[in-house]
Amino acid sequence: MPPIKQIKLIDHDQLLTGRILPQAVPIEEAVLGACMVDSSAFNIICDLLNVEDFYLKSHQLIFEAMQQLHKSGSPIDLLTVNEQLNRNKKLEEVGGVMVLIDLGNKVSGAAHIEEHTKIIKLKAIGRNIIKVCADTLRKAFDDEIYPPEIVTEAISELDKTNKLVVAPATMSDLLKEVIDLEFSSGLKSGYKKLDSITQGLVGHLIIAAGPSEGKSLFAVNIAKHVASNGIPVLFFSLEMKRWQIMHRLLSDEFDVSTRDLRSGNYDKARIMQSRIPEYNLTIYDKVFDIDNICSISKGMLKGKKEGLVIIDYLQIAQLNGQKASNRNREAIVSEISRRLKVLEMELGLPVIALSQVSRDKARKTYTLSDLRESGAIEQNADGVIFIYRPVYHGQTMYEIEGVDKPMDEKDAIIIIAKWRDGEVGLFPMTFNGRCSRFEDKQDFSQYEQVNDFDPQIKGMRGQVDEIPF
Repeated sequence: MPPIKQIKLIDHDQLLTGRILPQAVPIEEAVLGACMVDSSAFNIICDLLNVEDFYLKSHQLIFEAMQQLHKSGSPIDLLTVNEQLNRNKKLEEVGGVMVLIDLGNKVSGAAHIEEHTKIIKLKAIGRNIIKVCADTLRKAFDDEIYPPEIVTEAISELDKTNKLVVAPATMSDLLKEVIDLEFSSGLKSGYKKLDSITQGLVGHLIIAAGPSEGKSLFAVNIAKHVASNGIPVLFFSLEMKRWQIMHRLLSDEFDVSTRDLRSGNYDKARIMQSRIPEYNLTIYDKVFDIDNICSISKGMLKGKKEGLVIIDYLQIAQLNGQKASNRNREAIVSEISRRLKVLEMELGLPVIALSQVSRDKARKTYTLSDLRESGAIEQNADGVIFIYRPVYHGQTMYEIEGVDKPMDEKDAIIIIAKWRDGEVGLFPMTFNGRCSRFEDKQDFSQYEQVNDFDPQIKGMRGQVDEIPF
Protein backbone atom coordinates (compact mmCIF):
# COMPACT_ATOMS: atom_id res chain seq x y z
CA MET A 1 0.00 0.00 0.00
CA PRO A 2 1.47 3.38 -0.96
CA PRO A 3 2.16 5.72 1.95
CA ILE A 4 -0.61 8.12 2.88
CA LYS A 5 0.12 11.59 1.55
CA GLN A 6 0.42 14.14 4.34
CA ILE A 7 -1.61 17.30 3.71
CA LYS A 8 -0.03 20.43 5.14
CA LEU A 9 -2.43 23.08 6.41
CA ILE A 10 -1.46 26.50 5.08
CA ASP A 11 -1.86 29.74 6.94
CA HIS A 12 -5.33 31.11 6.28
CA ASP A 13 -3.92 34.39 4.95
CA GLN A 14 -2.33 32.43 2.10
CA LEU A 15 -5.80 31.51 0.90
CA LEU A 16 -5.93 34.97 -0.66
CA THR A 17 -2.51 34.71 -2.36
CA GLY A 18 -2.58 35.02 -6.12
CA ARG A 19 -6.14 36.32 -6.25
CA ILE A 20 -7.23 39.91 -6.68
CA LEU A 21 -9.71 41.15 -4.12
CA PRO A 22 -13.02 42.53 -5.43
CA GLN A 23 -12.38 46.08 -6.64
CA ALA A 24 -13.39 48.58 -9.33
CA VAL A 25 -10.54 51.10 -9.58
CA PRO A 26 -11.78 52.79 -12.81
CA ILE A 27 -15.19 53.33 -11.19
CA GLU A 28 -13.53 54.83 -8.10
CA GLU A 29 -11.60 57.20 -10.37
CA ALA A 30 -14.81 58.23 -12.15
CA VAL A 31 -16.61 58.98 -8.87
CA LEU A 32 -13.75 61.02 -7.39
CA GLY A 33 -13.27 62.87 -10.67
CA ALA A 34 -16.99 63.67 -10.89
CA CYS A 35 -16.89 65.20 -7.40
CA MET A 36 -14.13 67.59 -8.48
CA VAL A 37 -15.81 68.75 -11.71
CA ASP A 38 -19.41 68.91 -10.42
CA SER A 39 -19.93 70.79 -7.16
CA SER A 40 -23.17 68.92 -6.38
CA ALA A 41 -21.83 65.40 -6.92
CA PHE A 42 -20.42 64.88 -3.44
CA ASN A 43 -23.81 65.73 -1.90
CA ILE A 44 -25.20 62.69 -3.70
CA ILE A 45 -22.63 60.19 -2.44
CA CYS A 46 -21.56 61.58 0.95
CA ASP A 47 -24.07 59.43 2.87
CA LEU A 48 -23.60 56.37 0.68
CA LEU A 49 -19.86 55.73 0.91
CA ASN A 50 -17.24 55.47 3.62
CA VAL A 51 -13.49 55.96 3.33
CA GLU A 52 -12.95 52.20 3.69
CA ASP A 53 -15.18 51.48 0.69
CA PHE A 54 -12.38 52.62 -1.68
CA TYR A 55 -9.86 49.97 -2.70
CA LEU A 56 -6.76 52.12 -3.30
CA LYS A 57 -5.17 53.92 -0.35
CA SER A 58 -4.71 57.04 -2.49
CA HIS A 59 -8.43 57.08 -3.27
CA GLN A 60 -9.23 56.72 0.43
CA LEU A 61 -7.10 59.79 1.23
CA ILE A 62 -8.73 61.85 -1.52
CA PHE A 63 -12.23 60.91 -0.38
CA GLU A 64 -11.29 61.68 3.22
CA ALA A 65 -10.13 65.18 2.15
CA MET A 66 -13.48 65.68 0.38
CA GLN A 67 -15.33 64.65 3.54
CA GLN A 68 -13.40 67.22 5.56
CA LEU A 69 -14.19 69.96 3.05
CA HIS A 70 -17.86 69.00 3.00
CA LYS A 71 -18.05 69.03 6.79
CA SER A 72 -16.54 72.52 6.97
CA GLY A 73 -18.92 73.83 4.29
CA SER A 74 -16.14 74.46 1.76
CA PRO A 75 -16.67 73.83 -1.96
CA ILE A 76 -15.14 70.69 -3.48
CA ASP A 77 -13.04 71.11 -6.63
CA LEU A 78 -9.51 70.43 -7.86
CA LEU A 79 -7.97 73.39 -6.02
CA THR A 80 -9.70 72.87 -2.65
CA VAL A 81 -9.00 69.12 -2.62
CA ASN A 82 -5.35 69.82 -3.45
CA GLU A 83 -5.13 72.34 -0.60
CA GLN A 84 -6.83 70.00 1.90
CA LEU A 85 -4.43 67.18 1.05
CA ASN A 86 -1.57 69.63 1.59
CA ARG A 87 -2.93 70.49 5.04
CA ASN A 88 -3.20 66.78 5.79
CA LYS A 89 0.38 66.27 4.55
CA LYS A 90 -0.96 63.56 2.21
CA LEU A 91 -0.60 65.17 -1.23
CA GLU A 92 2.62 63.38 -2.08
CA GLU A 93 1.20 60.08 -0.79
CA VAL A 94 -1.64 60.22 -3.32
CA GLY A 95 0.78 60.98 -6.17
CA GLY A 96 0.74 64.77 -6.31
CA VAL A 97 -1.45 67.31 -8.02
CA MET A 98 -1.10 65.59 -11.42
CA VAL A 99 -3.08 62.63 -10.08
CA LEU A 100 -5.92 64.99 -9.15
CA ILE A 101 -5.81 66.64 -12.56
CA ASP A 102 -5.90 63.23 -14.23
CA LEU A 103 -8.97 62.23 -12.20
CA GLY A 104 -10.80 65.38 -13.25
CA ASN A 105 -9.93 64.78 -16.91
CA LYS A 106 -11.45 61.27 -16.86
CA VAL A 107 -15.04 62.53 -16.60
CA SER A 108 -17.15 65.38 -17.85
CA GLY A 109 -19.79 65.34 -15.10
CA ALA A 110 -21.66 63.35 -12.53
CA ALA A 111 -23.76 61.20 -14.87
CA HIS A 112 -24.51 57.73 -13.45
CA ILE A 113 -22.70 58.55 -10.20
CA GLU A 114 -25.33 56.77 -8.08
CA GLU A 115 -24.91 53.57 -10.07
CA HIS A 116 -21.14 53.90 -9.85
CA THR A 117 -21.41 54.39 -6.10
CA LYS A 118 -23.41 51.18 -5.77
CA ILE A 119 -20.71 49.23 -7.61
CA ILE A 120 -18.02 50.58 -5.27
CA LYS A 121 -20.15 49.62 -2.26
CA LEU A 122 -20.76 46.09 -3.52
CA LYS A 123 -17.06 45.53 -4.14
CA ALA A 124 -16.33 46.75 -0.59
CA ILE A 125 -18.90 44.29 0.77
CA GLY A 126 -17.17 41.49 -1.11
CA ARG A 127 -13.82 42.41 0.42
CA ASN A 128 -15.32 42.58 3.90
CA ILE A 129 -16.87 39.12 3.48
CA ILE A 130 -13.44 37.74 2.61
CA LYS A 131 -11.92 39.48 5.63
CA VAL A 132 -14.58 38.18 8.04
CA CYS A 133 -14.25 34.63 6.70
CA ALA A 134 -10.45 34.79 6.95
CA ASP A 135 -10.64 36.06 10.54
CA THR A 136 -13.20 33.36 11.37
CA LEU A 137 -10.91 30.68 9.96
CA ARG A 138 -8.00 31.92 12.04
CA LYS A 139 -10.09 31.94 15.24
CA ALA A 140 -11.44 28.45 14.51
CA PHE A 141 -7.88 27.09 14.88
CA ASP A 142 -7.51 28.76 18.28
CA ASP A 143 -8.53 26.33 21.04
CA GLU A 144 -8.78 29.16 23.56
CA ILE A 145 -11.73 30.80 21.78
CA TYR A 146 -15.20 29.41 22.51
CA PRO A 147 -16.57 28.14 19.13
CA PRO A 148 -20.16 29.45 19.53
CA GLU A 149 -18.69 32.93 20.12
CA ILE A 150 -16.89 32.63 16.77
CA VAL A 151 -20.14 31.77 15.01
CA THR A 152 -22.08 34.60 16.65
CA GLU A 153 -19.38 37.16 15.91
CA ALA A 154 -19.07 36.05 12.28
CA ILE A 155 -22.83 36.26 11.74
CA SER A 156 -22.91 39.71 13.36
CA GLU A 157 -20.03 41.00 11.22
CA LEU A 158 -21.50 39.58 8.01
CA ASP A 159 -24.84 41.12 8.89
CA LYS A 160 -23.19 44.53 9.33
CA THR A 161 -21.34 44.06 6.06
CA ASN A 162 -24.56 43.33 4.21
CA LYS A 163 -26.17 46.63 5.15
CA LEU A 164 -25.77 49.22 2.39
CA VAL A 165 -25.49 52.69 3.86
CA VAL A 166 -28.45 54.77 2.75
CA ALA A 167 -29.28 58.43 3.02
CA PRO A 168 -31.18 59.45 6.16
CA ALA A 169 -34.94 59.24 5.86
CA THR A 170 -36.72 62.53 5.24
CA MET A 171 -39.52 63.71 7.52
CA SER A 172 -41.94 62.75 4.76
CA ASP A 173 -40.55 59.20 4.74
CA LEU A 174 -40.80 58.96 8.53
CA LEU A 175 -44.37 60.27 8.54
CA LYS A 176 -45.41 57.66 5.97
CA GLU A 177 -43.74 54.97 8.07
CA VAL A 178 -45.72 56.02 11.16
CA ILE A 179 -48.98 56.08 9.18
CA ASP A 180 -48.27 52.58 7.83
CA LEU A 181 -47.50 51.31 11.34
CA GLU A 182 -50.77 52.71 12.64
CA PHE A 183 -52.72 50.30 10.47
CA SER A 184 -50.53 47.31 11.27
CA SER A 185 -50.43 45.19 14.39
CA GLY A 186 -48.15 42.67 15.99
CA LEU A 187 -48.23 38.91 15.76
CA LYS A 188 -51.53 37.48 16.97
CA SER A 189 -51.22 35.24 20.02
CA GLY A 190 -54.50 33.43 19.36
CA TYR A 191 -56.12 34.87 22.49
CA LYS A 192 -58.72 37.52 21.74
CA LYS A 193 -58.53 39.31 25.07
CA LEU A 194 -54.73 39.51 25.07
CA ASP A 195 -54.58 40.62 21.43
CA SER A 196 -57.27 43.26 21.92
CA ILE A 197 -55.22 44.87 24.70
CA THR A 198 -51.74 44.54 23.24
CA GLN A 199 -52.60 44.76 19.53
CA GLY A 200 -50.41 41.71 19.04
CA LEU A 201 -46.98 40.50 20.10
CA VAL A 202 -44.23 43.01 19.33
CA GLY A 203 -40.66 43.38 20.59
CA HIS A 204 -38.86 41.48 23.34
CA LEU A 205 -41.46 40.04 25.70
CA ILE A 206 -41.34 38.24 29.04
CA ILE A 207 -43.93 35.69 30.17
CA ALA A 208 -43.39 35.04 33.87
CA ALA A 209 -44.98 32.88 36.55
CA GLY A 210 -44.13 30.78 39.54
CA PRO A 211 -43.22 27.08 39.31
CA SER A 212 -46.05 24.94 37.89
CA GLU A 213 -48.37 27.89 37.13
CA GLY A 214 -48.40 27.14 33.41
CA LYS A 215 -45.98 29.56 31.72
CA SER A 216 -44.50 26.82 29.50
CA LEU A 217 -47.96 25.66 28.47
CA PHE A 218 -49.05 29.22 27.70
CA ALA A 219 -45.98 29.61 25.46
CA VAL A 220 -46.70 26.30 23.71
CA ASN A 221 -50.28 27.45 23.07
CA ILE A 222 -49.03 30.69 21.49
CA ALA A 223 -46.45 28.80 19.42
CA LYS A 224 -49.13 26.44 18.14
CA HIS A 225 -51.45 29.25 17.07
CA VAL A 226 -48.72 31.21 15.28
CA ALA A 227 -47.21 28.15 13.59
CA SER A 228 -50.63 26.87 12.46
CA ASN A 229 -50.95 30.03 10.34
CA GLY A 230 -47.76 29.20 8.45
CA ILE A 231 -45.56 31.65 10.37
CA PRO A 232 -42.17 30.17 11.34
CA VAL A 233 -41.72 29.63 15.07
CA LEU A 234 -38.50 28.57 16.81
CA PHE A 235 -39.12 27.07 20.25
CA PHE A 236 -36.00 26.63 22.38
CA SER A 237 -37.00 24.34 25.23
CA LEU A 238 -34.39 24.26 27.97
CA GLU A 239 -36.67 22.44 30.39
CA MET A 240 -38.96 20.05 28.48
CA LYS A 241 -38.09 17.45 25.88
CA ARG A 242 -39.57 17.63 22.40
CA TRP A 243 -41.90 14.68 23.01
CA GLN A 244 -43.31 16.46 26.08
CA ILE A 245 -44.10 19.53 23.98
CA MET A 246 -45.65 17.30 21.30
CA HIS A 247 -47.89 15.70 23.94
CA ARG A 248 -49.21 19.14 24.86
CA LEU A 249 -49.80 20.04 21.21
CA LEU A 250 -51.73 16.81 20.66
CA SER A 251 -53.66 17.20 23.91
CA ASP A 252 -54.76 20.69 22.87
CA GLU A 253 -55.58 19.68 19.31
CA PHE A 254 -57.70 16.61 20.11
CA ASP A 255 -59.00 17.28 23.63
CA VAL A 256 -57.09 14.25 24.86
CA SER A 257 -55.39 14.24 28.26
CA THR A 258 -51.63 13.87 28.35
CA ARG A 259 -52.14 10.81 30.56
CA ASP A 260 -54.12 9.11 27.77
CA LEU A 261 -51.43 10.05 25.29
CA ARG A 262 -48.68 8.53 27.42
CA SER A 263 -50.73 5.33 27.88
CA GLY A 264 -51.51 5.08 24.16
CA ASN A 265 -55.25 5.42 24.75
CA TYR A 266 -56.09 7.52 21.67
CA ASP A 267 -56.93 7.24 17.97
CA LYS A 268 -53.49 7.07 16.35
CA ALA A 269 -54.84 7.24 12.79
CA ARG A 270 -56.78 10.43 13.52
CA ILE A 271 -53.77 12.08 15.07
CA MET A 272 -51.47 11.15 12.18
CA GLN A 273 -53.96 12.74 9.75
CA SER A 274 -54.10 15.99 11.70
CA ARG A 275 -52.73 19.39 10.69
CA ILE A 276 -49.92 19.21 13.25
CA PRO A 277 -47.31 18.01 10.71
CA GLU A 278 -48.05 21.17 8.70
CA TYR A 279 -47.26 23.53 11.57
CA ASN A 280 -44.27 25.75 10.85
CA LEU A 281 -42.79 24.96 14.26
CA THR A 282 -39.21 23.92 14.98
CA ILE A 283 -38.42 22.67 18.48
CA TYR A 284 -34.91 22.62 19.91
CA ASP A 285 -34.43 20.79 23.21
CA LYS A 286 -30.62 20.42 23.24
CA VAL A 287 -29.57 24.06 22.81
CA PHE A 288 -28.62 25.73 26.07
CA ASP A 289 -26.16 28.47 25.17
CA ILE A 290 -27.37 31.96 24.23
CA ASP A 291 -24.80 32.06 21.41
CA ASN A 292 -26.38 28.97 19.86
CA ILE A 293 -29.87 30.38 20.29
CA CYS A 294 -28.95 33.68 18.62
CA SER A 295 -27.02 31.99 15.78
CA ILE A 296 -29.82 29.54 14.97
CA SER A 297 -32.47 32.27 15.16
CA LYS A 298 -30.57 34.55 12.77
CA GLY A 299 -29.88 31.70 10.38
CA MET A 300 -33.52 30.60 10.30
CA LEU A 301 -35.40 33.91 10.53
CA LYS A 302 -33.11 36.72 9.32
CA GLY A 303 -34.91 38.65 6.58
CA LYS A 304 -38.30 37.04 7.27
CA LYS A 305 -41.30 39.37 7.39
CA GLU A 306 -42.93 37.27 10.10
CA GLY A 307 -41.64 34.88 12.70
CA LEU A 308 -41.39 34.18 16.41
CA VAL A 309 -38.67 33.02 18.81
CA ILE A 310 -39.55 31.50 22.20
CA ILE A 311 -37.01 30.60 24.91
CA ASP A 312 -38.17 28.45 27.84
CA TYR A 313 -36.74 29.68 30.11
CA LEU A 314 -34.35 32.58 30.71
CA GLN A 315 -32.79 31.66 34.07
CA ILE A 316 -31.48 28.26 32.90
CA ALA A 317 -29.96 29.46 29.62
CA GLN A 318 -26.18 29.37 29.51
CA LEU A 319 -23.66 32.06 28.63
CA ASN A 320 -20.38 30.92 27.05
CA GLY A 321 -21.18 27.37 28.09
CA GLN A 322 -21.64 28.30 31.74
CA LYS A 323 -24.78 28.12 33.83
CA ALA A 324 -25.57 30.96 36.17
CA SER A 325 -24.17 30.14 39.60
CA ASN A 326 -25.22 31.79 42.83
CA ARG A 327 -22.14 33.99 42.67
CA ASN A 328 -22.57 35.36 39.15
CA ARG A 329 -26.25 34.64 38.49
CA GLU A 330 -27.38 38.27 38.23
CA ALA A 331 -24.60 39.25 35.83
CA ILE A 332 -25.19 36.24 33.56
CA VAL A 333 -28.98 36.64 33.50
CA SER A 334 -28.54 40.36 32.75
CA GLU A 335 -26.24 39.63 29.82
CA ILE A 336 -28.56 36.93 28.45
CA SER A 337 -31.48 39.36 28.72
CA ARG A 338 -29.50 42.02 26.88
CA ARG A 339 -28.53 39.59 24.13
CA LEU A 340 -32.16 38.59 23.59
CA LYS A 341 -33.13 42.25 23.21
CA VAL A 342 -30.35 42.71 20.64
CA LEU A 343 -31.58 39.58 18.84
CA GLU A 344 -35.10 41.02 18.67
CA MET A 345 -33.76 44.30 17.27
CA GLU A 346 -31.68 42.52 14.62
CA LEU A 347 -34.49 40.20 13.53
CA GLY A 348 -37.28 42.76 13.73
CA LEU A 349 -39.47 39.90 15.02
CA PRO A 350 -40.93 39.20 18.47
CA VAL A 351 -38.72 37.27 20.88
CA ILE A 352 -40.45 35.78 23.93
CA ALA A 353 -38.45 34.63 26.93
CA LEU A 354 -40.08 32.81 29.82
CA SER A 355 -38.96 33.82 33.29
CA GLN A 356 -39.27 32.23 36.69
CA VAL A 357 -40.86 34.16 39.55
CA SER A 358 -39.56 33.60 43.06
CA ARG A 359 -41.34 30.74 44.80
CA ASP A 360 -43.82 32.19 47.32
CA LYS A 361 -47.27 30.66 47.46
CA ALA A 362 -48.40 33.33 49.92
CA ARG A 363 -47.99 36.05 47.29
CA LYS A 364 -51.29 37.73 46.40
CA THR A 365 -50.24 39.13 43.03
CA TYR A 366 -47.19 39.53 40.81
CA THR A 367 -45.29 42.77 40.19
CA LEU A 368 -42.22 43.63 38.14
CA SER A 369 -40.03 43.42 41.24
CA ASP A 370 -40.83 39.70 41.45
CA LEU A 371 -38.79 38.82 38.36
CA ARG A 372 -35.97 36.62 39.58
CA GLU A 373 -32.24 37.34 39.44
CA SER A 374 -32.05 40.66 37.63
CA GLY A 375 -33.72 44.03 37.18
CA ALA A 376 -32.27 43.99 33.66
CA ILE A 377 -35.05 41.56 32.64
CA GLU A 378 -37.64 44.27 33.19
CA GLN A 379 -35.41 47.00 31.75
CA ASN A 380 -34.70 45.15 28.49
CA ALA A 381 -38.25 43.91 27.95
CA ASP A 382 -40.82 45.73 25.85
CA GLY A 383 -43.59 43.85 27.62
CA VAL A 384 -43.99 41.71 30.74
CA ILE A 385 -46.93 39.32 31.19
CA PHE A 386 -47.51 37.45 34.45
CA ILE A 387 -49.65 34.34 34.86
CA TYR A 388 -51.19 34.27 38.34
CA ARG A 389 -53.37 31.38 39.50
CA PRO A 390 -55.21 32.44 42.68
CA VAL A 391 -56.18 29.00 43.99
CA TYR A 392 -52.58 27.84 43.58
CA HIS A 393 -51.71 30.59 46.07
CA GLY A 394 -54.49 29.60 48.44
CA GLN A 395 -56.94 32.33 47.30
CA THR A 396 -60.56 31.32 46.70
CA MET A 397 -61.82 34.83 45.82
CA TYR A 398 -60.38 37.45 43.48
CA GLU A 399 -61.59 40.97 42.81
CA ILE A 400 -62.34 41.62 39.13
CA GLU A 401 -64.02 44.81 37.94
CA GLY A 402 -64.75 45.72 41.55
CA VAL A 403 -66.54 42.46 42.28
CA ASP A 404 -65.19 39.52 44.30
CA LYS A 405 -65.30 36.47 42.05
CA PRO A 406 -65.00 32.87 43.28
CA MET A 407 -61.89 31.14 42.01
CA ASP A 408 -61.16 27.46 41.39
CA GLU A 409 -58.28 25.50 39.89
CA LYS A 410 -59.35 26.47 36.34
CA ASP A 411 -59.05 30.21 36.94
CA ALA A 412 -55.97 32.16 35.86
CA ILE A 413 -55.32 35.90 35.96
CA ILE A 414 -53.20 37.40 33.18
CA ILE A 415 -51.38 40.50 34.43
CA ILE A 416 -49.89 42.83 31.84
CA ALA A 417 -47.40 44.62 34.09
CA LYS A 418 -45.49 46.42 31.35
CA TRP A 419 -46.26 47.21 27.72
CA ARG A 420 -44.02 49.80 26.11
CA ASP A 421 -46.48 50.95 23.47
CA GLY A 422 -49.75 50.14 25.15
CA GLU A 423 -51.77 49.67 28.31
CA VAL A 424 -51.21 47.65 31.44
CA GLY A 425 -53.94 45.79 33.24
CA LEU A 426 -55.31 42.36 34.08
CA PHE A 427 -58.02 39.98 32.89
CA PRO A 428 -59.13 36.41 33.66
CA MET A 429 -58.55 33.31 31.56
CA THR A 430 -59.46 29.65 31.93
CA PHE A 431 -56.80 27.03 32.56
CA ASN A 432 -57.84 23.72 30.99
CA GLY A 433 -55.24 21.40 32.45
CA ARG A 434 -56.74 18.20 31.07
CA CYS A 435 -56.46 19.42 27.48
CA SER A 436 -53.22 21.38 27.96
CA ARG A 437 -54.39 24.84 27.09
CA PHE A 438 -55.36 28.26 28.32
CA GLU A 439 -58.68 29.55 26.99
CA ASP A 440 -60.34 32.93 26.68
CA LYS A 441 -62.98 33.38 29.37
CA GLN A 442 -66.31 33.97 27.73
CA ASP A 443 -68.16 35.74 30.55
CA PHE A 444 -65.89 38.79 30.86
CA SER A 445 -66.06 41.33 28.04
CA GLN A 446 -63.90 43.95 29.75
CA TYR A 447 -60.62 43.98 31.61
CA GLU A 448 -59.69 46.20 34.51
CA GLN A 449 -57.20 49.02 33.96
CA VAL A 450 -54.52 48.85 36.68
CA ASN A 451 -51.80 51.43 37.27
CA ASP A 452 -50.17 49.66 40.20
CA PHE A 453 -50.56 46.08 41.24
CA ASP A 454 -51.33 46.34 44.94
CA PRO A 455 -52.79 43.25 46.60
CA GLN A 456 -56.30 42.83 45.20
CA ILE A 457 -57.29 39.46 46.51
CA LYS A 458 -59.75 38.66 49.26
CA GLY A 459 -60.53 35.22 50.55
CA MET A 460 -59.14 32.36 52.56
CA ARG A 461 -56.31 29.95 52.10
CA GLY A 462 -56.90 26.50 50.71
CA GLN A 463 -55.06 23.56 49.21
CA VAL A 464 -54.69 22.76 45.53
CA ASP A 465 -53.03 19.88 43.73
CA GLU A 466 -49.80 20.50 41.86
CA ILE A 467 -50.05 21.09 38.13
CA PRO A 468 -48.28 18.24 36.26
CA PHE A 469 -46.44 20.65 33.92
